[in-house]
Amino acid sequence: MRENLALLEEVAREVFDRFLQEGRVGHPGLFKAEAERHMDVLRAFVRWETEEGHPPPHGVEEPVRGEYGGVSLEGRVDRIQRDGGSWAIWDYKTGSRYAFEKKWKKRLLFQPYIYAHLLESRGEVCQRFRYLFLLQMDREKKSFLDLEVSAPERREVLELMVELVKMAKEGFFPSRSRDVGLEETEDKCRYCLYRRLCRREDKPLGW
Repeated sequence: MRENLALLEEVAREVFDRFLQEGRVGHPGLFKAEAERHMDVLRAFVRWETEEGHPPPHGVEEPVRGEYGGVSLEGRVDRIQRDGGSWAIWDYKTGSRYAFEKKWKKRLLFQPYIYAHLLESRGEVCQRFRYLFLLQMDREKKSFLDLEVSAPERREVLELMVELVKMAKEGFFPSRSRDVGLEETEDKCRYCLYRRLCRREDKPLGW
């Protein structure tokens, strides 16, 4: 992959230049600095791929769709990779590993299980899900998070998802106390994408 780095850099710079020409960058100076930061990420990613020696992906930007418990599901898998006798799903992120690891421990990550289910629905066994944190590529082990998505846990999480969807259809959108304080509810809800579905104003406190 290292031999393709020059081509990748050329393509990236063409995209950045087009954004500049179209005026889609905000402050030009800040954009140029951010563009260079992303070029560093690109180089770190290529270096990491070369050192790890991964085989070519089985699929990239792969659309997947299906259903579970009457709930329609769809997504786009960033990368499907051979993992021993099964497949692994890779998902590229620009956030921090810490935040995703914290959500995983609290069973608040549905994406790994949903994608694994959709992949297996078409006959491809998937046991592992990897988050790859592109902005942390220079921090070795902190740059990725490997998760086991075994069938028993998958069923448990997907059943929970079905129940949450049912609750959402009924207009039940409970907020977490740290997200919405009682005195801040109006401001916090003002820009919520789900406000028209939530109908919080129609419900008594505690719903």
